[in-house]
Amino acid sequence: MVWVAYILAAVFAVRWIWERRERADDDAQYRKIADRAPAGMVVLDAERVLYANARIKSIVGIDVDENVVGCTYGEVLAPESAALASEGYQRIVAGDAPVWVKGFPVAGRSGTVVRCDLTFVPIEFHGKPAVQGAFVPVDEVHDAVNALEESEERFRRFFDEM
Repeated sequence: MVWVAYILAAVFAVRWIWERRERADDDAQYRKIADRAPAGMVVLDAERVLYANARIKSIVGIDVDENVVGCTYGEVLAPESAALASEGYQRIVAGDAPVWVKGFPVAGRSGTVVRCDLTFVPIEFHGKPAVQGAFVPVDEVHDAVNALEESEERFRRFFDEM
């Protein structure tokens, strides 16, 4: 009878290790993809940063090598952005908030403001509710579009005057 208990314990241990390895492989794949994303990627819970890629760190003015996992919103964002992030998290998890925001001013702790298009989706992260966000800085895009429109207008005026 004791052998049966040992065998069952071994089976459960192997199964537990196998499941953790599969989850670790999935996490490693996700991190590899997210770390190389051109957009800033972040996973948040109600109060803290659970994951942040290098791009989001550069957007908010944090050194790429700095570990922000476990930091509160207030430790990585300016106070006004941190308050909005906390409020937004609650609304997104509740399901009554839009998941797409255009031109939102994101203020890093240095005070630098970068306008971003934001996308947020509720997810489960390690078995708990969380929010995954993607940040795409739009200042460069808007500047390029404005320059193109100005150039087209000058081109039209030139030919209209001929």
